[in-house]
Amino acid sequence: MEGVVCLISISVDRIVPALYLMDENESYSFAQIRKANNEDLLPLQPPKKEGVKGKKRKQEEKQFKVEKKNIIDSVYIGQPTGMKSVSVVMLKKIHVIKSDSIIKQIATVPDEDFKKCLLQHKEIKRTNDLHQQLHKIKKKYS
Repeated sequence: MEGVVCLISISVDRIVPALYLMDENESYSFAQIRKANNEDLLPLQPPKKEGVKGKKRKQEEKQFKVEKKNIIDSVYIGQPTGMKSVSVVMLKKIHVIKSDSIIKQIATVPDEDFKKCLLQHKEIKRTNDLHQQLHKIKKKYS
């Protein structure tokens, strides 16, 4: 069931598309999918150089900082067949559900995109675990 996009029911009145990630005992782990916006489609731009004139000075070049948008919690998957628009998998919105909450399968994501999602999910999970351990240690020694 790797790389399968399904419609899942996360509450009584809410149905969302989600990418299957893994089995956890008798439940399944899904990452919610949303429509991609313009920021997700455009590549990161390098910092811009602009000239600034000063009084009785030569023109100086100042480099303005452009904050890089680190997208660590989402993966762009394009528009797999069966989806209505280009999509992004939100790896911080994980839903653990039983098999009866799966409504139907709507699309399949390419293997390389699925592997990216899985690796990113494991990295986020590892970072969160380390963060919780850090809080426990700080609480213990303060």
